[in-house]
Amino acid sequence: MLISKKMRHSNIAEYIIYLWQTEEIIRAFNLDVDLIERNIIEKSAVDILTKNEIRNWYLDLIQMMVLEKIEKSGHLQILINRLIDLNDLHLRLLKMPSEIQYRELYNTAYPFLRELEQKSPVGTLSEIELSLNGLYGVLLLKINKKAIADSTLNAVKTFSELLAFLSLKYIDFEKNPELFL
Repeated sequence: MLISKKMRHSNIAEYIIYLWQTEEIIRAFNLDVDLIERNIIEKSAVDILTKNEIRNWYLDLIQMMVLEKIEKSGHLQILINRLIDLNDLHLRLLKMPSEIQYRELYNTAYPFLRELEQKSPVGTLSEIELSLNGLYGVLLLKINKKAIADSTLNAVKTFSELLAFLSLKYIDFEKNPELFL
């Protein structure tokens, strides 16, 4: 099973970040599946059938990116839809009296979310998108071996905990949406 399929059903926040990174990889290779195959797929330690599945997955993503005109920037509509779903669930959980632990995680992350919102060059984002952007930003810093302030790591830890809990609730929501009405 492809990593993305596994993530999609086990941790929706990780899935979104993984796909954001994949969009950037595709752009870095100029939406050329042959370049992706030579530089990424061929180096994968998997069998030929899995390599073909991975190639087809990249091809599908490239086609969607072209159709949605996000070759240079932006995110796939499927990811935008998942973000909307996650944010809707987030807002529902905050209103549910039984979700004490979620509200505690949110209250811990809240001041860091406000701080990130003030620093964000993008217009108004949902709190969930802000959290994901924070995690993705730190991932990029780590990949590029850049220094990360302890205060940033502390903030991102609160986002990570909130999103991990939300992702677990999202699995429940997909199985039984009526429980969250």
